Amino acid sequence: MHTVKESSIGYWVHRVGMALRTHLDAGTREDGMAAAAALILDILDQLGPSSLSDISRTLGHAHPSVLRQIDNLEDAGYVERVPHPDDRRMKLVCLTGKGKQQVPIIKRHITGTHEAATRGFDESSVDELLTILRRIAVNLECDEAVDACGSLHDTTERGSDTEERTIYAKQTVPFEYLLDSLAGHFCRRMRRMAASPTA
Repeated sequence: MHTVKESSIGYWVHRVGMALRTHLDAGTREDGMAAAAALILDILDQLGPSSLSDISRTLGHAHPSVLRQIDNLEDAGYVERVPHPDDRRMKLVCLTGKGKQQVPIIKRHITGTHEAATRGFDESSVDELLTILRRIAVNLECDEAVDACGSLHDTTERGSDTEERTIYAKQTVPFEYLLDSLAGHFCRRMRRMAASPTA
């Protein structure tokens, strides 16, 4: 008989996400960088110059925590903010030369975590898992858009395209992004449920 935890998608997403972050953090800290910061550099390498909203959406983290990481990365010389080419009110975050030099090291740690997580799985099983995670993420994003304004709408920031720029729309997405994003969706859903008045 399954316990509540064993049958809860949110529980397993959170547990696996924590294990992935712990494993990745152990590797990246050997090179003087927390996993959260390392993932931002990897996102920028894949997406190119990105807004705070693009980065936060991909990680599934709140803007303030991502902003702190970006500020720290900028202070350390890994990233810089540049004007958006189509909107002067916006700033984009991009890699500096120093940041680009760090990317291959980060990718090595991400690959190591991915290989550890998928040990014993064949390629088709990994592909199937990623497909399921993507579908869950899309379902929850659609629900959040409806909850936010009463109807499904384009939640992308001006000048961005979620379908094209979100990393987990790609076939080569690491687990870290999907699980972090999904964990954020589940946490927000639980907070909304807790804040809703009971009948």
